[in-house]
Amino acid sequence: MLGDEIATYLAGAGLGLSLSSTSGGVVFGVPFPPEAPDTACCVIEYGGGPPLDAFGASLSAPVYEQPRFQVLCRDRSDNAATCRALANSIYKALRHFSGTLGGVSYGFIQAVQPVAFLKFDENNRPYYYSEFDCRKQESP
Repeated sequence: MLGDEIATYLAGAGLGLSLSSTSGGVVFGVPFPPEAPDTACCVIEYGGGPPLDAFGASLSAPVYEQPRFQVLCRDRSDNAATCRALANSIYKALRHFSGTLGGVSYGFIQAVQPVAFLKFDENNRPYYYSEFDCRKQESP
């Protein structure tokens, strides 16, 4: 699924993120689970454009899907600048990506919302986010 594919890519992109770390930043392929540490990022999938269909070898699978997703970063209340810097690094790593993630072909990832502040949560943690459209092969 898109969230897991993007999270795995970010964990291997040299940004100090991992999929299951107890120190440093953790990136999740789903919205923050209850056990998420203060320093964490997550991928949130939501509606995008319709699938692109074409005549060809498979009439049942789209040529590309067109989902949209958001990457949300948060950190401790005293670490807003670090949180924003990480969100910006993620934005730069994804904004023009084209390649294969988890065996799934991504024709193009396009940034549609640069890094922006979202909110402080109930624990005074800052949240920064960016949004992306993509054209991708259907995930298994």
